[in-house]
Amino acid sequence: ARLVKSSGSELQVEREDRIDIVIFLSAKERELISLSAEVSIIEEPDFYDEASLLRSIITHSGGDLDAKTENDDQLGRLRRTIVEYFNLFSYLIVIDDIDTLTTKGIDPGADFLYRTLSRAKKRSKILYTTRNAPSQSILNSIEVPGLNGDDYSQFVDECVARFRAPVPDKDFVENRLPKLSERRPLVIESIIALARTSGGFQGAERLFTQNVGDNIRDYVFSRE
Repeated sequence: ARLVKSSGSELQVEREDRIDIVIFLSAKERELISLSAEVSIIEEPDFYDEASLLRSIITHSGGDLDAKTENDDQLGRLRRTIVEYFNLFSYLIVIDDIDTLTTKGIDPGADFLYRTLSRAKKRSKILYTTRNAPSQSILNSIEVPGLNGDDYSQFVDECVARFRAPVPDKDFVENRLPKLSERRPLVIESIIALARTSGGFQGAERLFTQNVGDNIRDYVFSRE
């Protein structure tokens, strides 16, 4: 999203419509503090239901929300405003961690956005990120795999430098770390961060698979 916002002014969505507005919104409710190996609660996620998602899109588009949107039929008013905006501007909207809501049975308004985009005068794109297998648009989904090859080794080196952790030996990098992390970036980052405060990578491995690691594994594998 940052790359498109800074350098994508000539990108065409479809036909001759170029991206006017880039918006990144996340429903994430928890985040991992790698240095302390703690999971913290995000008190104010960007959105938590359809109304708050539409409200965030409007405000990040430069629009004002008057008091009427807080009264009865606020969802209807928000939807009508979104229809107007999608007729005026071409968007790239990244909606992150959408299944924070869907796994709780909360409708984030995906059907409304799809219908609106399909009828809008301007062309736009919405990218959803989800931890679980998508429940719709399966043919348009792309699985993000674990890191491989140079990407994996470079990411390990970057994390070691970033967290000022001890340099891991070759066996740990090539054998134990891939097995522990499944080469998932967030898990790699977590284990390397633990090595800094646990006396090395043997201590980090022990913590990750035992006491403190329970909290991390629950967050990473169950939620990420």
